[in-house]
Amino acid sequence: MIVALSESTIDNLEKAGEFPRRRKISNGSVGYLVRELEEWAESRPVSDLLPAPDCGYGRAGKSK
Repeated sequence: MIVALSESTIDNLEKAGEFPRRRKISNGSVGYLVRELEEWAESRPVSDLLPAPDCGYGRAGKSK
């Protein structure tokens, strides 16, 4: 996964010119260039926020 955003968030960012524009692949089919998504992601500021305690981060192998 390159971008962990909802489809509606991506749509809104794209409409605002703050996300790479989709490319027409064929009739009724669109996609994004991985290079453009990587460049966009790398341009975002680094976060100092820690994961939420209940997000499952670091719980590999823990059974439910």
